[in-house]
Amino acid sequence: MHSAGSSDPAVYNNGKLLYVHLSDPPRAGPATIVAFENKIPIFLERSLRRGVQPLMNYLFAVLALLFSSLSWCQSAGNRTDMSVDARKVRTTAAGSLSPQVQAGSWLEKVQAQPSNADGWLNYFLWNSRIKNASGQASSQTIITQAQEHIAGTPQFFLMQYLASAHRDSAALFRAFDRASDKGWLYPYMVQYSILSGNRRELLAYCKALDGINTINKILYEYNYNILMSADSNATVYARGLNDLVPMAVLQQVHGVRADIKLRYYDGVITDKSNAYLALSLGKDVLAQYPTASCTGLLVRLDAANGFEEMRRHMENDMKLDELAQVERLPADDGQLYRNYLPALVLMYRYYRPLDAVKAARTKALIEKIAGATGVPADKLPEE
Repeated sequence: MHSAGSSDPAVYNNGKLLYVHLSDPPRAGPATIVAFENKIPIFLERSLRRGVQPLMNYLFAVLALLFSSLSWCQSAGNRTDMSVDARKVRTTAAGSLSPQVQAGSWLEKVQAQPSNADGWLNYFLWNSRIKNASGQASSQTIITQAQEHIAGTPQFFLMQYLASAHRDSAALFRAFDRASDKGWLYPYMVQYSILSGNRRELLAYCKALDGINTINKILYEYNYNILMSADSNATVYARGLNDLVPMAVLQQVHGVRADIKLRYYDGVITDKSNAYLALSLGKDVLAQYPTASCTGLLVRLDAANGFEEMRRHMENDMKLDELAQVERLPADDGQLYRNYLPALVLMYRYYRPLDAVKAARTKALIEKIAGATGVPADKLPEE
C-alpha cells in the first residue's frame, strides 16, 4: 500500500500554525484540510461519496505548509553550543534549527575565530536560508568578509560557487581539488553533474558518495518512494542536496527508476507534460503551479486525474515496509516524513468505508509518523 473551519486561509496562535482552510471551487462545494500543530489532518469535510478528486489540485499547498511551517521536533537538550552543521541538516524550521538562530551562532564563532573555514561556510549556508530578513547580510558581503581569513580554502571556493548560482564551475572544481577530505564535497559534485548533464561524472560521483556514506534503509525507502510517485519516463525537478542527490544515487548506483530524468529546478519549466516537482522546493515554488496535483511524494504539473494516479502509486509502486516496521523513526529526518501525511490521509479516508484492514494499517502509519514528528498519539482526533 500505500469542524467546519474559519474562512481565513490559515490560523495562527502565538506564531504557530493551528490549521489551514482551503475551499474548492463553488461548484464542488466546501472542503477543509486541517493541519494541526498537535493534531494530524485526518478529517476531510467532504464525504468520499462526492469524490476526492476536487481536493487534489489544492492538496499540494497544504503539503508545502506541512513541510515548511510546522515546528521542528528535535530537542536541543542541555547543549550550550547550539551550532549545527548546515551540511548535515535535511529540513529546518523553528527553534534551534531556525536559519536566523544558526546564522547568528556561526557568526559568533567566526568572529571569535576568523580562521575557522567551516564556520564561515556554515554562516554562509545558514544565512542563505533566511528569507526576507531585515539586516540580513548578502552572500557577497560574507564572501568579502571571509576572503581576508580563509581565501584559498575549499570552503571559500565552494562559497564562491554557490554565490554564482552554480555557474562558476571553476570555483567548485578548485574546492574539490584542494580538499584533502573530498567526501563532504561529493553531494555538490553530484548536483553539478546533473546540472551539466555529464552522465559519466554523475555515475562516478554517485558511486563515490555511496561508497563512503551509504544511505540508510529508511531514507532509501523515502527517496525510492519519491521516484515511485512518478509515471514512466517522467521528468522530476528538484535542486537540493537532500532530494536531488539521493534520488541520483538510487538511480545510478542501485538501478532505481533509470527511466526518470532528474533536472535541477532553476525556475523555468518549458514542457510541463509528465513533469513533477519535489516537495522540498517549498511552498513558494509550488504555489506557482495552482493546477498541480499530489501524486504521493511528488507534485505533477499536468495531472488530469491526480487522485487515481496517487492511489495507483501508493498501492502498486511505493514501498512502506521500513516505515511500517521500524519502531522509531530517526529524529533528524522527522520532517521529511510529514510529507507522507496528506497522501496517507486521503488513502485512509478512501479505505475506511471499503476495507477496514487497509484503513487500520494506514491509520497506524499516520499515527507513527505523527508521533515521530512531534505529534503524540493521545493528541490525535477521535474518530
